[in-house]
This record gives sequence, structure tokens and C-alpha cells, in this order.
Amino acid sequence: MAELTSLPPGSGLDLPLQIGSAALAQAGLGACASVMPFKGQLAEVNTRLKSRFSARLADVGRSQEAAVWTCWMGRNQWFLWGVPPTRLAEALAGAAAVTDQSDAWAIMDLTGQDAGHILARLTPIDLDPGVFPPGATARTELAHIMASVTALGQGYRIMVPRSYVGTLVHDIGQAMRSIDAQQALS
Repeated sequence: MAELTSLPPGSGLDLPLQIGSAALAQAGLGACASVMPFKGQLAEVNTRLKSRFSARLADVGRSQEAAVWTCWMGRNQWFLWGVPPTRLAEALAGAAAVTDQSDAWAIMDLTGQDAGHILARLTPIDLDPGVFPPGATARTELAHIMASVTALGQGYRIMVPRSYVGTLVHDIGQAMRSIDAQQALS
């Protein structure tokens, strides 16, 4: 019988990637679960999250980082890190659908002073900090991949389905090289 080995998304890629003032690295957030409250159960889900994990679901279009990091992922769906999915499912039984997403998504942090310029080449959303401040989250196209982008203090957290991580690293790497070449010429 074949012995299978679990590998994190992005294994075998040349990461972290540092070009110019920007860096792209995997965000080691650990186990992830999606939470989809049943109809009329949003308040109950937040009550249970608060009492058991001192957390709550982030507002629509936002993320919130704490011991339990929550990120809005679309209509009636959030991702949570910091609580094992089985414990979360037990705590929210009857109030929400909970599924383990730990191996399904690649999560990268793009940081550095040029992070916004790099990402602006790949996504149509307005990344101006006045419009997209730290904690803002959007589901958007990134190059040709559907992604979730969250503004951090000095960069962005990018989540794509695991099968697209190679393409994500390639596309962001190309944009990083382009911005770095522009900087060298000016």
C-alpha cells in the first residue's frame, strides 16, 4: 500500500520570495474552518463563539485578527483560524454548518512598501487605504483567479484555492519583478 504524506499548499515552491522591497510568504495560520450560520442563527453563532472562544464573526467585508482570526468570505460564510474545526463544529452544532478547510486554501502574505503597487497590477479593486483600510476583505479576481484579499497594516493577505498556489506565486512574482525594474529605472 502506498504511504501518503500530507504537504502544505505551496510545498516545493521557491518561498518566501523577496524582490526589491516586497516579500511573498506563506501565512502559517494553522487549521481553518468555514462557518455558515443556519437561517436566523447568526446571533446565536456569535453568542456561542464569544462564550467559548472569546471571538465573533467579522463584519461583512472585514476580517478581525485576534486569538481566533475571522474573515468574511462571502454571503453568509466566514473562515476561522485558531480553533480546531472539530471543536468549532461541536460548539456550533445546530446553529451553523462547519467544514474543515485547512488543506483547501493557500494563504500568502504580500508585504513591503510596494505591496499595493504590485497587487494593483493583478486585481480590479481599489486598494487605496482610504477605501480599503487594514482589516478590509474582498472577494475578487486576482489575475485570473478568484481570491480573497485582506488589507494588513503593511501589506495584504491573499487566499486562493490550493490548486492555484503555483499560478498565484508566478503572477505575483512577475508583478514584483516589474515593479522592482521600474524602481531601478527611476
